[in-house]
Amino acid sequence: MNLLEQLDWSYWKRLTPKEKRTLLSQLLLHFVNPLMKITDIELKDFELFGIKCQTFQLVIDDEEFVFVPGNQKAILGWNLGTKGLSC
Repeated sequence: MNLLEQLDWSYWKRLTPKEKRTLLSQLLLHFVNPLMKITDIELKDFELFGIKCQTFQLVIDDEEFVFVPGNQKAILGWNLGTKGLSC
């Protein structure tokens, strides 16, 4: 199974936190410029309308990101997209 297949939501939700961290490390290694500063990597629980997701929130070059695993049709943002994530 390749890296992108492992990032699919159906696979991701069955992983342990350690396995998720390993996959995130591989993802960052392959897709983020090594000159960019990556900090504050935290595994967090998010929930919207009863749908729960344990995923990573991190900072890349002073910009906050939340990794959304394997959902190409995801609508990003909470409160129907009217308010960003709070830290």
